[in-house]
Amino acid sequence: MQIQGVKENDIFFFSIMGRLDTQTYTDAEKQMMAWIEAGNTKMIGDLSDLEFISSAGLRVLLYAAKTLNQQGGKMVLFGVNDQVNEVFEVTGISNVIDITTSKDGAFSLFN
Repeated sequence: MQIQGVKENDIFFFSIMGRLDTQTYTDAEKQMMAWIEAGNTKMIGDLSDLEFISSAGLRVLLYAAKTLNQQGGKMVLFGVNDQVNEVFEVTGISNVIDITTSKDGAFSLFN
């Protein structure tokens, strides 16, 4: 798993690549929480290169989204492949985190 991020104007853009599972979730959680603690309250996640997500990975995204919501912020995800989207639908994560098909669509949810 790789996780990268960069701030674009007032929105923090991150991407997760590979597998977000029991082997990698702690690194992802530490990084996401560091970004939030640095004051990034508007976050867009590109998951187009996320191959697999486990329940541990879902917890990371939900915890980050909940933390952002408590701070008046928001997380939007895009680029979700069919396999990951199926997990999101079954678990109901799409009821908690906005998910769209494109980066432009994600940015539009902040305007």
